[in-house]
Amino acid sequence: MPLYEIKQVSDVDLSQLVERFREKQSEDNKRSDKQKGKSGKFVVLTRHKIVDLHIEELVKDHSGMTNAQIISYQLNFFMKEMDQAVIDHLHKITFIHGVGNGVLRSSIREELKRFPHIRYADAPLEKYGNGATEVEFV
Repeated sequence: MPLYEIKQVSDVDLSQLVERFREKQSEDNKRSDKQKGKSGKFVVLTRHKIVDLHIEELVKDHSGMTNAQIISYQLNFFMKEMDQAVIDHLHKITFIHGVGNGVLRSSIREELKRFPHIRYADAPLEKYGNGATEVEFV
């Protein structure tokens, strides 16, 4: 009894293989022609992150924290996220800070002045409301 059995391979029909290759190549050419027709330029995919700085999102229980501690925690989290955004080569990052009295917003804007090569402004009103800042890395 043999340990293995050698099976004979039937001859391959080269004409069918060539035909399938030509069909595939013509499909690829059509697909690339359609993409060229849309735009002759490259499409840049942006890397965007959204960070919610509301204290309820950052810690489980903030009842024992003073307002100063809350702002300090939020700013530390903001700085950590900014550093990570630079490391990850993000194009944009949006910080949702809420409206409130504007203390967190103004603190964030002061910190952003220290970063070179960024632009920041209010995030789109229709998407985030009044309480968000969008940072773009240039």
